[in-house]
Amino acid sequence: REGVFLLAVWRSAPARCSSRQLRGVACRIAGVRTRCAALNRAVRQKQAWANRVPKVERMQSLEVHLRSLIQNLALSREWRSMELIGPICREVERRVEAANPGEEETRISAKCHKRLRKLGNALRIGWELELLGLGFAEKGHAQVDVGLLLERLETMGKKKQQNYMHIKQGDRHGAAALVRQTSGMSPAAEEFEGAANWQEECTENLGTFAEHYRTSVASQRTTMWHRNAMEICANTLRELGAEQVIDIGSSFNPLKEEIPGIVAIDAVPAEPDVLAADFLKVEMTEGLTTPRVDPSRLGVCLAIPAAFYDAAVLSLVIRSMADQQHRREMLQRAA
Repeated sequence: REGVFLLAVWRSAPARCSSRQLRGVACRIAGVRTRCAALNRAVRQKQAWANRVPKVERMQSLEVHLRSLIQNLALSREWRSMELIGPICREVERRVEAANPGEEETRISAKCHKRLRKLGNALRIGWELELLGLGFAEKGHAQVDVGLLLERLETMGKKKQQNYMHIKQGDRHGAAALVRQTSGMSPAAEEFEGAANWQEECTENLGTFAEHYRTSVASQRTTMWHRNAMEICANTLRELGAEQVIDIGSSFNPLKEEIPGIVAIDAVPAEPDVLAADFLKVEMTEGLTTPRVDPSRLGVCLAIPAAFYDAAVLSLVIRSMADQQHRREMLQRAA
């Protein structure tokens, strides 16, 4: 309080005080700030954890470390209300001791903290719900298997890298190439000029398959960034009173629970309730109130209503387009 008061005096004083008085005020402010900084350091040191400690102090240190990671990095209420700090720390200790028999106690402690830092990194990049498992919402903290949680932590990184590779390769070559790969439709000559066998050429050059691309994109549904983005999107649509909504490049129709009756389309759909259509090519017809589908091909959209929807949602579909002109065209068609 004294520091805030003196700072206010300092800001209002120049018109009325001499330079000597101002220097005195500045010194008092500096003294208060020094005392406050020392107090903050003392509090942090009291709450801090040590990396290398003997076994008798290890569990307390690990719990303080994990609690700090959750408070600073976790975004979901599931993790922020975590009741498994003790069990997670004990399981980490058990696994590290089993993997390093005869190791010095302080080194075991350091290795345990290294595992917790890896867990913190997973929280930072949004893997919170995936670590807990898909059935967490129904089971709650009491039914979480901390052993499986730590196993997911060890294996999830490689799986995530594979998913990102499939997404990157699919985006690089475009949805049209993935669709041709799946349907067996012959491409235009100018697109695959000189290819003796276009299917073989397509498979070799794409670096992914349509099915891998679908599952990799759909795996993003459990990440925190996607969950938060969809929550913001749904709230915005409700505030605007949008009833007729089309989700372009939807993949797995993440808004179907929030926006009843939403129409979802994607060139490479991951769910059966998403219509298959390339938004840049699909016909837009005035007078329609529902998409027109191909009766001979289940889920294939032939035309969508023009000037009918209250809102259009475009998310990662814009980012996935390498051609800037295609991005502009998609935004113009959506508008």
